[in-house]
Amino acid sequence: MNILIIGTPGVGKTTISIKLSLDFKLNYFNLNTIFYYFNMFSGFDKIRNSRIIKINKNKTLLINFFKKITNSIIDTHIDNIPFSNIDVVFVIRRNPLVLIVQLKKKYKEKRKIIENVESEFINLISDSIHSKFDKRIPVLDVASYKQIYKSLKDIRITKKESTKVIDWIRILSKTNAIDKYYKHINNFK
Repeated sequence: MNILIIGTPGVGKTTISIKLSLDFKLNYFNLNTIFYYFNMFSGFDKIRNSRIIKINKNKTLLINFFKKITNSIIDTHIDNIPFSNIDVVFVIRRNPLVLIVQLKKKYKEKRKIIENVESEFINLISDSIHSKFDKRIPVLDVASYKQIYKSLKDIRITKKESTKVIDWIRILSKTNAIDKYYKHINNFK
């Protein structure tokens, strides 16, 4: 079984992926490590203090990588990769109000933090992944390791259907926390 773990930077993908790989005895691949190993960068973004990955020029390498992997967990935040040979996808989600605090500890670049929090807020990666994968491949929006562990056990027994997208706009609106979200973002800018 090959599992894709994807989500906005800072939501806990790597921590969850490593724990899953140990608990289920699966290989672990962080795509960022592969990008570094094969020098798959086209430049450097000074504003965000990050490398720019050249996906199109490395499509063949990525396609071959996905064809060859077995019993693995693939950890990434990049959704425009030519994914194949994936059995289940977990989109890791985190409340944007919690995520902004986490990203302030991780990054110095305000623009990078705001873009990542806004991406999570509007379901950018989740919507993209839900639209990319065939309906036969379960795509589950989850917010905790416990949810993934239970879902993975269920999936091994029966092919579970995809879950509904975690809609932060709706959730934060219901709890009147949407004003708090915008206040955080505006104060941070």
